[in-house]
Amino acid sequence: MPQRCQSAWALSVRDIISLGRLPWDDEAKTPVERVAYQTGVTQWLDQPVDKLSGGEQARVWLARVLAGEPQLLLADEPLASLDLYYQSRVLELLRHYAQQQHGVIVSLHDLAQAARYCDRLCLLHQGQVYAQGAPAEVLTVDNLRAVYQVDACVDLQAHPPIISVIG
Repeated sequence: MPQRCQSAWALSVRDIISLGRLPWDDEAKTPVERVAYQTGVTQWLDQPVDKLSGGEQARVWLARVLAGEPQLLLADEPLASLDLYYQSRVLELLRHYAQQQHGVIVSLHDLAQAARYCDRLCLLHQGQVYAQGAPAEVLTVDNLRAVYQVDACVDLQAHPPIISVIG
């Protein structure tokens, strides 16, 4: 799932989601209806995708990916353009997808969201892996200082986790 998607044509939301079924060479409506519901886009199935907001379109593209039922899902900044409600809903959906024996790799800049929803993290610095492991192993004050050159407050016991810059 790319960070940003645009349709060259004014296809309907249903058609966009159905494109995710192309590898399966079927006309199955059940996966399309299911993922439209899961991503909260059911009300727009017959609307042209180019008439939706950026966040609404992002959810349509996620539905398209999920309709294909991939074994491994790569999502680059899936929270871009989403309000707080849909940020948590999308991350819960991706977590549930991972729990169903699928691989899910998510690129996030919101470290608190990563700590809350991800089982394992990989902290990158200048294109290299700096730290990887459980959130408590990766999101340390020392690691954040080394990678981001900031002093941070890290409270992974809070619900939700809190990661903020000091000063």
